[in-house]
Amino acid sequence: MDLSQRQTIKDGMRLFDLMIPGDPHKQSWSNARALVHEFHAPLSLGGSLYGDGYLSLLRPIARRFYYSAPAAIRSYFTHLFSA
Repeated sequence: MDLSQRQTIKDGMRLFDLMIPGDPHKQSWSNARALVHEFHAPLSLGGSLYGDGYLSLLRPIARRFYYSAPAAIRSYFTHLFSA
């Protein structure tokens, strides 16, 4: 990350978009932040079910579980889904 930012500064860039989520490691590299919101615009019944079922219900539950779990469990899931 450091080398990438140094090169882009040499190339004349002054702003970086580290994208969401606003995790602590990203905030440590930032000098400002902008709030963003996710949205879902379904184009079909399947998309609507996905939006209501996964994005609105299952994903928030999974995130709460993940972030409240002990480090060993988070590490296990991180390695399991990173392959």
